Amino acid sequence: MPKNLPSIEYLHKALRYNPSMGFFTWRERTSDMFRSNASKSAAEKCAIWNSKKANTPAFTSAYASGYNTEFLDGVGCMASHVAWAMTHRVWPRDDGRRLCFKNHIRHDNRIENLELRSPS
Repeated sequence: MPKNLPSIEYLHKALRYNPSMGFFTWRERTSDMFRSNASKSAAEKCAIWNSKKANTPAFTSAYASGYNTEFLDGVGCMASHVAWAMTHRVWPRDDGRRLCFKNHIRHDNRIENLELRSPS
């Protein structure tokens, strides 16, 4: 894939994924996942983030096309691709195949609904 995607390890550290339901929630973060700056320490940023986001639903935003999306480590990602990566421990390959929704519902991110297909 052309963009610099987060590592599989980062996905598991940042998110919980329920494969049978297709839902994601944010995990509580640790201060090593943040960088200090002139106004706030990494620990302060972490505490703020956890108070707002930890244990809340993730991938609640959707493009007009119906795909659930979220920014992970500064990179826009589709929920379906993250579900595949977290389950299969590899990002869907950019080898000409596409990650598709078996039932054609673009917000149904259950792993059983996702498959790699060759273009037809």
